[in-house]
Amino acid sequence: MKTYLDKWWFRLILVLITSLFVTEIGSSDSLMARFGKDLIKEYLATAIISITVVELVYFINARLQRRYPWGKGHTWLRVLLQMVLGWIVPVIVVLGLATIYFGIYGVDIRRTDYIFFAIPLVIALLLCLNMLFITAPQFILLFQNNQEEDAQPQEELENPEKSEKPLKRIKVPYAKGVMILEPQHVKAAYIVNKRVIIRNSNDQEVLTDLKLDELEEEYLPADDFFRINRQLIVYRRTCIGFESLDYNKMKVQLSITTPVEPIVSQLKSKSFREWIAAED
Repeated sequence: MKTYLDKWWFRLILVLITSLFVTEIGSSDSLMARFGKDLIKEYLATAIISITVVELVYFINARLQRRYPWGKGHTWLRVLLQMVLGWIVPVIVVLGLATIYFGIYGVDIRRTDYIFFAIPLVIALLLCLNMLFITAPQFILLFQNNQEEDAQPQEELENPEKSEKPLKRIKVPYAKGVMILEPQHVKAAYIVNKRVIIRNSNDQEVLTDLKLDELEEEYLPADDFFRINRQLIVYRRTCIGFESLDYNKMKVQLSITTPVEPIVSQLKSKSFREWIAAED
């Protein structure tokens, strides 16, 4: 799930604002009183250190999420790695870069107030940064999942295990008459430009007046068809594999090409795994 935190310019703006705050910590003079060459030099150094560490934490969090995603049964290992790699290591990096900065000007960092004033603040800010990278996508996913649940038919919410559907034949009007499709002749159904299109066994795309919800509930049996997302339903035999994505989502590999990306949300990923693993 992409958020503003995944955009480099947004992280840069956060760094520039936070760096100004960090620069002022421990100073007895006002910002205007200190404005000049020394302030600019100190601010730029703080900004460079900050963007380096923020990008490091962002990279570490992304790699950990791919390798040890939350909710996959290794919570304590993820917490430990997040604390060590996403919190303690960046603190050490900040201290090392600050030591280099002071050393360039011949100053021993131990003789400054940097460790007393700045390091505790850095520790707190890095903790908040880790929490932000972890929780922001989860809150967005929760919001989107709630929307998906609200959009589902009430009958499906009350009885999500229901799989037996009447095997109605699908009547598709076209220029010369009506085409009748059996459910097993449907490879996929998807929404393009607010119109529902059915891909049949001959790889023909035909328009239908039926809604995707109607196809799912009344025409396509749940044992053979799966609602990948709000815009796509696929036939079991068109699914040839899947790969895991960030935040427990997955991308389904299909034997056909569809204009809708076959991405399964976190909410449905478990159901899809059980469905694809079930015997025909």
